[in-house]
Formats: sequence, C-alpha cells, structure tokens
Amino acid sequence: GLHRRSDDGRAAGDAEELHVRVRLDQIISSLSRGWKLSQMDRTDKNVLRMALCELNYPKEVLDESIIINEAIRLAKRYGGPASSKFVNGILGTYVRTKA
Repeated sequence: GLHRRSDDGRAAGDAEELHVRVRLDQIISSLSRGWKLSQMDRTDKNVLRMALCELNYPKEVLDESIIINEAIRLAKRYGGPASSKFVNGILGTYVRTKA
C-alpha cells in the first residue's frame, strides 16, 4: 500500500501508537494501587485507555466530566458489576492529580 514502513516492516504509525498505549498503561498502573494491569478486566483497561487518550490527545475540546461520564457509561454497559466504580476512581484521581 501507500503506508510508510519502518525497517522491521511495521507501518510507521505503529511505533507511535505503541508508545501512546505504553504511556496510557503506565498512567493506569500508577493510579490502580493493588491491581496489576494483567489482573484487570480487558473491558475496564480499554475503557480507561480510550478515556485517557481523549484526555491527553484530544481531537476536539471536551470538558473532562463529559469524557469521564462517557467512560463510566461504557463501563456500566460492557464491564462487570464494579467496573463503573473502578473506572470512575481511576479517571477521577487522574484528573485531580495531573499537572
């Protein structure tokens, strides 16, 4: 195709996407005391990644509360019984403590 490839054959954007995902996972890990990323529900991790991505790399300006409320809604719909509280706790702590 027309996509640039790096020396290892991966699309040039893959390295940047991987860097962003690693950074988002570092944020989640730092805020989820007592929980390793590998122990977390996949849905919870992905909802948190999406919300943190919107908070850190916005494509449009949205109030933080809108992003958090949408993440909570997704967690309630697709996650487990405690997912919405977990997501709310992580994102609320992030917004309160970020520089």
